[in-house]
Amino acid sequence: MKKLTYTLSALLALLFAFGACTNDVPGFDEQGQGKASRVKTLTTAEDGWSETYAFTYREDGRVTSILNTYEGGGDNILYDWSVAGKLSITKDGKVSVYEVNDKGYVTSDPKGDYYNTYEYDEDGILIKLTEYWDGGSEVKYTVETKAKNVLKHKSKRSGKDYQKVFTYAPGLNSCHIQQTNAVNSPWKEQSGMHGVASNRIIIGQNVGFVEAEGTNTKLSYEFDDFNRPTKIDYGYKQFYYTYED
Repeated sequence: MKKLTYTLSALLALLFAFGACTNDVPGFDEQGQGKASRVKTLTTAEDGWSETYAFTYREDGRVTSILNTYEGGGDNILYDWSVAGKLSITKDGKVSVYEVNDKGYVTSDPKGDYYNTYEYDEDGILIKLTEYWDGGSEVKYTVETKAKNVLKHKSKRSGKDYQKVFTYAPGLNSCHIQQTNAVNSPWKEQSGMHGVASNRIIIGQNVGFVEAEGTNTKLSYEFDDFNRPTKIDYGYKQFYYTYED
């Protein structure tokens, strides 16, 4: 197994602007150009807790089920695409019906006292998330993109501009790993129900108020023999991947 870790200085040397890429780190372009494969399992680990999601797909690539397992339990999450413009998800015995566009991306959660709506760009990247509640609504995130990559998430906190800014490696995201989606749900993101992944894999992110320096997070990767990421370490959490073939 191959392992590749980036320091912050190397990250800065790689990028001359948000979203820009160079080949200054030998081997990463090769490492990133992994065999194109669908994710078979995703395991998330954070603060001593881990969950595994095993994805089953139909021929056109849409997810039909996700087997979610964790210590002490699990659930088989079922996706039903049989009604045009709708996606029915059965989880923990409860059926939730989402509105979807013609590409199968969710445009609205089930309507109720609280729900979100979602907008996408022409490439299928989620660019706007709006929250609705009884008597009001608010744009939770807007997303800035360039060259089929998410550059930043923009939001408000305590009335101030807040952002998450991503920096990218040269290697293509050939396995469509979801790292930059604004929906905070690993299984929903990786299932593709909230749009496509960025075109490249990230090597770092900076989070904080716009006028402040922000907090940098560097990522480290491990790859299999086909140059596909098998582990992505964000420092505070780890994601592990296996592939269909």
